[in-house]
Amino acid sequence: MISACPSLMVVADSLEGGMGAAVTSHCKLFAGEGWDVTLAAPCASESGLDEVRCIDLPVPESAFQMRAMVRTARRIRGLMREFRPDVTHAHGLRVYAAVLAGAHRAFLTLHGAGHNPRQSAVAEFVRAQSRNLVPLVTRGAFTVSPLDRGRWTTMLFPSPRLPALDDVASRTRDESPLFLFVGRLAPPKRPDVFVDALAILRDRVPGVRGVVLGDGPDRMALAERIRRTDAPVTLHGHADDLVDWYGRAWGVCLISDFEGLPFVVQEAMWAGRPVLTSRLPGVEWFAADAARYVSDALELAEGMRELCDPEVRDERGLAARRRVRSMLSHDSLYTSLAEVYRDAVGPDAGQERV
Repeated sequence: MISACPSLMVVADSLEGGMGAAVTSHCKLFAGEGWDVTLAAPCASESGLDEVRCIDLPVPESAFQMRAMVRTARRIRGLMREFRPDVTHAHGLRVYAAVLAGAHRAFLTLHGAGHNPRQSAVAEFVRAQSRNLVPLVTRGAFTVSPLDRGRWTTMLFPSPRLPALDDVASRTRDESPLFLFVGRLAPPKRPDVFVDALAILRDRVPGVRGVVLGDGPDRMALAERIRRTDAPVTLHGHADDLVDWYGRAWGVCLISDFEGLPFVVQEAMWAGRPVLTSRLPGVEWFAADAARYVSDALELAEGMRELCDPEVRDERGLAARRRVRSMLSHDSLYTSLAEVYRDAVGPDAGQERV
C-alpha cells in the first residue's frame, strides 16, 4: 500500500518584493502540511526553499512580448506533463496568460489592483479586459484587495513576519521621531516623496529622522536627492531583520503610485505603528480610518509632524493594531486555500491518497 502526497505547482512571474514573499510563503505553508510542492518562477533556484522543488522559469517583462510568452507557455506545458500536479496556482497575469496558453486551467492570484499610471493606455485597456475575462477561464480567481467588478474573490495573503511582530507594540521606540520607508527603490514606490517630506520637516521638528530600508535601481538618484535637499534620511539598504526596525519606528510610510496590499502595511499595523500612505484602493479598503492618507510631500510631512506628538502616535498605533487584527490572522491562509482546492478539484486534494 503506497501513499502519495497531493501535489501543488506554484507558478509566478516574479519572486521580488512583497509578491515574492507571498509566493514563497504559499509554497512553505503547503510543503509544511505534507504537499509535494513545485515552484516555477524566475530565479526560483535562488529562493532558498529547500523543502520545495524549484525550477527556474524565464518570464518576459511584458505580455506583449509574444515570442517570449510562447516560449514560457511551452515550458509550463512541459512541466505540467512531467509533474502532473493536482493543483496549479499562478501568481501574476503574465504567467497566467502563459499557463492558459499551455491549455491548463489554474487558480490565479492578482497582486496589483487598480489603475497603474505608468502603463500606456493600450496596456491598461488590455489589463482591464483581462481582469474581466480571467474569472471565466480559471478554477478560481483571487485578488489581494477587492476589485470593483467581476467574479473575483478577495484572498488575503498574510505576511510571514506577523508572528514575529506580535509583541512589537510594547517595545520602546527611539527617543527622537524615526520614520521608515520600506520597499524597493524603483518605480512606482516613490521614495523621493519620503525624502522631500523629511527635508520639509527637518527645521520644524528638531531630531526627526528617516530610514530607507530597501535597495534598487534608483538608489544612486535617491542618495543624490538626499545630499541636495539635506534631508535627515539614511539609506540603510536591504534589512533582513525588520522586526527591530518596526519596534523603533514612530511611523511607517508608503507612497506608491500602484500597489495591491503590500506586506509593509500589514506588518506596520500588526506592530502597532501608524501608517502614512498614498490613496491605494487595496490599502484604503484594508486600513480604512486606521491610516493617514497623503498625496504629496507636503501632506506627508504634515502627517509625520502630527505623529511627533507621542499621544497622537500611540492613539493611531493602537487603532492600526485593532484594525489589522479584525481583517486577518497570520495562520488563516493554508486553511482557506486548501478548502478552495478541495472544492474545485475533488476530495483528494489536500488529503493523503492511497
